[in-house]
Amino acid sequence: MMILSIAGGLAFGVLLGTLLTITGTLIGASLTFMIVRKFGHQFQVQQWNRTQKLQKSIDERGFYYVVFLRVIPFLNYDLVSIASGLSNVGFRPYIAGTLCGMIPGVFLLNFFGSSLATGNMKQIVAILTVIVIIALISYIIKRLQKKSRSPIDLDR
Repeated sequence: MMILSIAGGLAFGVLLGTLLTITGTLIGASLTFMIVRKFGHQFQVQQWNRTQKLQKSIDERGFYYVVFLRVIPFLNYDLVSIASGLSNVGFRPYIAGTLCGMIPGVFLLNFFGSSLATGNMKQIVAILTVIVIIALISYIIKRLQKKSRSPIDLDR
């Protein structure tokens, strides 16, 4: 999604690029969720341990956990969609969480792509700074998660 978001900003500008990226990503996330919801439970015995942990957390916190997972950059979107499809979260909370969680990152990356197209160095540096800060926060969260050996617990 990252490359598509940047390319969307380069090709279509911030607003149209963001709208098109969000539309395409929502369609893909919806299809993945529905396919896994329909057929995934047949293969649930062979799930990855990581997917089981995500599924349990999504079962417990639904919409809020999906939003949180979508906000984290560099997290595999397909993994979140698969775990959500295997969980008990409803389609509407899943899609709403996906939409709410992805808007900031998609907008930021489209803005970055648009800034590259215009060559505005101040915007490029500012956006890269924000991206680095978000990446560092994600890295810290991931390290804390590994130390606790459980999925990210939003209640702590």
